[in-house]
Amino acid sequence: MVKGKPEETIKVLKEHLLDNKPLLFASVGDFVSENALNHGLIPDIIVVDNRTLRQEIKPIDIRLSKISVKNPPATITKDNT
Repeated sequence: MVKGKPEETIKVLKEHLLDNKPLLFASVGDFVSENALNHGLIPDIIVVDNRTLRQEIKPIDIRLSKISVKNPPATITKDNT
C-alpha cells in the first residue's frame, strides 16, 4: 500500500508498474480504480462496490467484462457462477 495524496500515489504506482512489469494489475475500491483509469492505467481486474467511505456513489463507467457477485461488507467471496 502506498500512502499519500492521489496525485502522488498514482505516480508511484505508474513507476512500480513500469519497473516491475507485473503479470497482473488489480485495483480494489471505487476511488482507487477510478483514479487509475483517469490516469491511463487499465487494471486487469477491478473490484468495486459503488461505495466510497461507506457512502453510495455513481458507478464507475467500466467498459470491460463484468462479473457481479454479492459479498458481505469488507469481504470478497468466491464467484459461484
